[in-house]
Amino acid sequence: MNTSFVLRSLMLPLLFAAFQQPTPAIARSAGDSGAYPSKPVELVVPFPAGGATDAIGRALARALPKYLPNPQPVVVINIPGAGGVVGTTAVYNAKPDGYRIGLAGYGSFNIQPHYGNTVYAHDGLQQIARVVSYPMVMFVRNDAPWKSFEEWLAYVKQNPDRFAYAVAGNGSATHIAMENINQKAGIKTKAVVFPGGAAQITALLGGHVHGAILGVGEAKPYLESGDLRILFNAGSQQDEYTADAAWLKRKGIDVSGDISFSAIAPKGTPPAIVATLHDALSKALEDPEVIEQYRKLGLKPAYASGESVQKELGASFAANREVLLRIGLLK
Repeated sequence: MNTSFVLRSLMLPLLFAAFQQPTPAIARSAGDSGAYPSKPVELVVPFPAGGATDAIGRALARALPKYLPNPQPVVVINIPGAGGVVGTTAVYNAKPDGYRIGLAGYGSFNIQPHYGNTVYAHDGLQQIARVVSYPMVMFVRNDAPWKSFEEWLAYVKQNPDRFAYAVAGNGSATHIAMENINQKAGIKTKAVVFPGGAAQITALLGGHVHGAILGVGEAKPYLESGDLRILFNAGSQQDEYTADAAWLKRKGIDVSGDISFSAIAPKGTPPAIVATLHDALSKALEDPEVIEQYRKLGLKPAYASGESVQKELGASFAANREVLLRIGLLK
């Protein structure tokens, strides 16, 4: 028998089998089921479509796929209700696999759990990163009699409870901020509760209240048209809209009234997935398209790590309890 023929006959099946085995690089390709994400990711926005928070979420959702290691669509799911609690609860109850994450306002953690109407604690979800933060400001009509913060302060000191301001919810973040101002400035003002920013602005423009405390983005068109002006900035930061307004921190009233939102995931989400989401979000916040979308809302990205967010929430959770007890909303 021909020896070379026998050897060739034995070697051919082995060579054929070798070519059929995937190399390690191919087995770990982006399409492999073990890679994250391997299917679309849901981003829960806990407010209705069309609002500022929805716009923030949609800007991030458009940008995020570019920065995920295995690009997949990020789909916005609006789950409104109870000031953000319903949507946050939907994330809390989700499987901790990274395929349902969300946006949440800080008030969902440092205010709402005090009332006993949340199934989660203030540290009950995984904080991924802060995505936006902007100052609370007091708006008045352009024809309001107070032309400066000092004129307003003198008026409210001489007329306790006469200055009525619109607030989005009893015990909300803006209400708590104004109660802190009352205490630290030694004044008394009257909160009038409305269901949201649009209703606050309508009441102010109609002369039903003297002021409204909210974020610049919600009143931006009326600020630019000259119908409204900023009486003071109660936040810990300034921006292009508040640069010329009275800043309470520089007026001897040490308050930090900011509206902030963070990206969240269920507790128990694997650290590697949290890290992937964090890295993608931090890059998305530097994306020119995201920056431009934020700018149109009168905002700008404000990154902070998940660890920093949780520390901040822990401190503000305790501080807010003191305010809520003082104004009688907690017993």
